[in-house]
Amino acid sequence: MQQDKKKAGRPRKEERELLKPRFTVSLDEETWNNLKEATTHPVAFSRDAIIEKLRKESP
Repeated sequence: MQQDKKKAGRPRKEERELLKPRFTVSLDEETWNNLKEATTHPVAFSRDAIIEKLRKESP
């Protein structure tokens, strides 16, 4: 008799257990720029925005 072997790795979650996004946000250009200006955490910026910010701050 052959035993049923489990697949290697992590078990797959059922569709109903997967995380679903609660909402999506769309921002216009003005709102996005205001948000960027108000945000000081470096991870909150995209790579290009960080480079631009560093260029502005350097003498």
